[in-house]
Amino acid sequence: MQRKTLVVMASAMAIMAATKFSLAQSTLSDQINAVAQAQQQQREVAAERQAAAERRYREEQERIEARRRAAEARAEARQRAEDAARAKIANQDRSFVLEQRKLEIENEELNLKAKSTLVGRENDIINSNLARSQAGTNLVQSRADATKDYAEGTKTLLSDKGVAAINESLGKNNPDKNSKKSK
Repeated sequence: MQRKTLVVMASAMAIMAATKFSLAQSTLSDQINAVAQAQQQQREVAAERQAAAERRYREEQERIEARRRAAEARAEARQRAEDAARAKIANQDRSFVLEQRKLEIENEELNLKAKSTLVGRENDIINSNLARSQAGTNLVQSRADATKDYAEGTKTLLSDKGVAAINESLGKNNPDKNSKKSK
């Protein structure tokens, strides 16, 4: 009779422990789902930022290309103008005209160098903005990884606590051990 009572009590405690473990799993599952959702949102934000940075980069490259084409067109126009000027000055004092043209070319070269320097600075700004954007993306990814690691650690801890509670419950209320002690 006493043994039956002990078996019934042990079964009841095992059922209670299993119920607590099931509740802990449900809460952990909700937490994992929340972490997964947060990670997905972070990935979406990172993707949007990356797309915006790439769009800005493409737009800047298009502006640079347009400036380059315009400079080429100006150079071609200048070349045509130079050809026309050469034909026109054939009858004039060549040394004076050539010296004047040389000064104009040097001036144009200086202007082109100045513009080239400006374009170089714009490229540096673009690269800086891209690096800043990449750093933001890396920060978001690091935070996502940390959140994931934290969730996995919490899951393991809760799982281990549940197993320990079951084991402790089974160890204290084991009918075989209690029956040996009473003999």
